[in-house]
Amino acid sequence: NIRKKEKEGRGEIKKLDDFKIIKSIDEEIKDKKIDAEEDKEKIYKYIEISAIDKERGFIIKGEWEEAKRDELPSRAKLLIKQNDLLFSMPFRSLKKVAIVPDELNGHLASNGFYGIRPKDYKEACLLWAIFRSNLIQKQLYHLSSGYTQRGLSDEHLKEYLIIKEEI
Repeated sequence: NIRKKEKEGRGEIKKLDDFKIIKSIDEEIKDKKIDAEEDKEKIYKYIEISAIDKERGFIIKGEWEEAKRDELPSRAKLLIKQNDLLFSMPFRSLKKVAIVPDELNGHLASNGFYGIRPKDYKEACLLWAIFRSNLIQKQLYHLSSGYTQRGLSDEHLKEYLIIKEEI
């Protein structure tokens, strides 16, 4: 019975009401949650992977660009909200895990991040600690693939990252 339950959970991300994978801004506009015309004029703050302090795991204040979306790099894709958990996909930056602060709520992050939207700050802190732990970092290290630019792929994350109801 236990083996059957283990097999059922493999190979998919279980999306719960409490946890969601962060959508790109294009998906949000398509879903009509953002007015496309209003979006063209909005000034966004944008963070890249280099804005995260690898040793302490937070976004360095002021280490972001501010511009209209069409003036930002093409990788400015993730629409982030306060308490989102961001973790880096490139191999050399796996330890770059951070919680989005209030001042970046509704702004953009690089698509070099993978993001999870927990239900509150407590869960964000728990996930932050889990993703920065040596155990999970070693697993992410072994999941990384590629020759020229090694890193985590969406396919690997969807296959191996299972978000359960009980953490």
